[in-house]
Amino acid sequence: MDVDYESGDHYVSDYLSESELRWNVLSVVGEGEPSSEVDPYDAVALGEDAHMVSWIEETGVVASQIADFGNGRVTTFLT
Repeated sequence: MDVDYESGDHYVSDYLSESELRWNVLSVVGEGEPSSEVDPYDAVALGEDAHMVSWIEETGVVASQIADFGNGRVTTFLT
């Protein structure tokens, strides 16, 4: 999945299996931030064309992402 966020961030996520994803930052990365990581994830179908995917990054950041393929929109919350 290739996502350009309104903030200017650009990520590509690859789902390696039913439980593991790899994300890659294609935009500018801050000092000390990873540019790629493989993390376990959980996913829930929210409808025919929408899914919620959540994972915890090695730094402890929790990512919750809603991918609405029907409308071509991805929203991500980081905590």
